Amino acid sequence: MSTVRTVPSIALRVAAFAVAFCMATGVQAAAGFVQFVSGEARVILRDGSSRPAQKGVELNEGDTVVTGRGASAQLRMSDQGLIALRQDSQLLIDTYRYNGSEDGTERSVLGLLRGGFRTLTGVIGRTTKTNYLIRTPNATIGIRGTDHETVFIASPSPGEVAAGVPGTYNKVNAGSTFVETPSGRLNLEVNQVGFAGLQPGVAPIRLESIPAFMRATSQQQGRDDKRAVRESASGDRRGTQTANGAAGSNGSTGGATQTATRVEYVQTTSDGALTFAQAGQALTAAPAGYAGVGGDKSGSILGSGALRVSVGGDQVLFGADGQMALLSSADGFRYARSGAAAVHSGRLELLDNGQAVEVKWGVYSGGAIVDNSGSRAAQFFHFMGAQGTPPGVVQSLSGSYTASMAHTPFITETGTLGGSLNSVSISLNNGNLTGYSLGITDGQGRSWSGCAFACSVGSVGLVQFADKGVQLTGSGPGGSVSGNAHGLPVGPNGKGVISSFDMKTAGGAAVTGSFLVKDPAKP
Repeated sequence: MSTVRTVPSIALRVAAFAVAFCMATGVQAAAGFVQFVSGEARVILRDGSSRPAQKGVELNEGDTVVTGRGASAQLRMSDQGLIALRQDSQLLIDTYRYNGSEDGTERSVLGLLRGGFRTLTGVIGRTTKTNYLIRTPNATIGIRGTDHETVFIASPSPGEVAAGVPGTYNKVNAGSTFVETPSGRLNLEVNQVGFAGLQPGVAPIRLESIPAFMRATSQQQGRDDKRAVRESASGDRRGTQTANGAAGSNGSTGGATQTATRVEYVQTTSDGALTFAQAGQALTAAPAGYAGVGGDKSGSILGSGALRVSVGGDQVLFGADGQMALLSSADGFRYARSGAAAVHSGRLELLDNGQAVEVKWGVYSGGAIVDNSGSRAAQFFHFMGAQGTPPGVVQSLSGSYTASMAHTPFITETGTLGGSLNSVSISLNNGNLTGYSLGITDGQGRSWSGCAFACSVGSVGLVQFADKGVQLTGSGPGGSVSGNAHGLPVGPNGKGVISSFDMKTAGGAAVTGSFLVKDPAKP
């Protein structure tokens, strides 16, 4: 896919903190450890490698815990908090700071990418409530209490049945919480459930009753959680001796769908390389000339790229839902959805001189990637694809592409999804890119602007625009921006252009996404 990777400088600050902490104490404290596992579960490290989530395995900032179908896991954090992870779930330990005392520096930010968990909070957040947050793809949850449950349900693929309406759910068992999105904030008390749907512009609401998928295991789960707290408080790292765990023994669903294919990261080599098994899904090859753009967030890495299907070159395979499932480029980039949940998807028809061109896009919360940086697990992968413009047309294509048609949710360095494409302009002249600029607002409400050729006039061939991309400069939250953009014209006459981008600031903020823009003057 010819991706260019953006590594936010926040990673350097994290590394500096770790070095300073080790010098002061002689050891870097773990965020926690795996206390109990039932079924198949794995820990994916910040670098993308993975290992089995066995009892006693340490957990660190940047790790992601993934449970399979019918599995569950209990995690004991270093501040004595407990997390009971349901089946078919994916939980990122985004930020974790605890030096053994409540001095105001303690902080925990968890990212629920799919599925659900119950948590009995520990020291972090007990005094300074804002130091403890949970983020899902569409909402942020804060606490004013000690015991609550969070579930994120993604949009189901065709043929799947969702456990509930897609979105974020939060249930309070003790204390209180809040659910917040860009459209509003909802406070919750004991035995109340809040819901934030995936539709933009709709504020979170309080549900009149507890959803069935949250009721099914609450009684047994509560007993197991409290027993785990007692055992862990005494220093027992063996874990509980029950197979119920967070998901319970009745097979209740905490993940995206009741019939969804689980995420698989199959180990095939001693160094943990990832295979690309599609878990039994039928795959269909994209036709020659199909154009695709996209990018990923994998730990501290954000990137973007493009490809064009050709015989013996770049390849795209579609899953049963008609969306991209496998991508492979001639330069060695490969992405496999591997059953990851779709947290967003969309389609439209672009009319190019009377011919309908189907454009499809989406975001997956997971998948496996191999490129020149090695193999890793993606936290999010965004994409957009359509039939590309024939080479004979591309070589002399000109146009001014200023009308925004669609875009994926933009993905930030914190894993927040959302935002808007406020302005865009792509200029082509006789088969060359001569101008590129865009302005966006991300899901955290931050404004970004970026342009190619130092916001002046330049020129690169459209083949280079797709393969190598162009560098972006501009402004973003707290400072100047650097980044990259790639793109390809689509439609038989080049009515539209699909493009992906990534931008970062020196302060560690970053964002990536894909969009479709058209030339309003073309028929």
